[in-house]
Amino acid sequence: PAQAATFREWGRTLRRFFEATELETAVALLNDELQRIPMHPHLTDHGDPAGLHMHYAPPSSDLPLRFRAATLMYLSELVVQHGLTRTGVCAADGCDRVYADTSRSGRRRFCSESCANRTNVAAFRARKRQT
Repeated sequence: PAQAATFREWGRTLRRFFEATELETAVALLNDELQRIPMHPHLTDHGDPAGLHMHYAPPSSDLPLRFRAATLMYLSELVVQHGLTRTGVCAADGCDRVYADTSRSGRRRFCSESCANRTNVAAFRARKRQT
């Protein structure tokens, strides 16, 4: 709870990235944030089921900073591999959540299965009313 405000602020910062429609804008946003975070990439294995994996912030960093560093690196890698085709704002009416599509097909348009299902059911019912 003590760090909730910090995470909400980070969400508002990242929102601009997910709303970006131009690659140059998204890259500039990521680069600007990458410059603000001290990065010290290192491999770690803390004995959990995840096994060996990367951490990007210094080991002594607090959770919000580690989360920011990891988020920036993962989004940067997604943009390098796919441009902006795999990120965006949920297409469901009334939903303002964002998504990062890491699926094989890369056709995601919704933040969750719930939003996708609700949208598809609404479209189905609308088609039924027209017939």
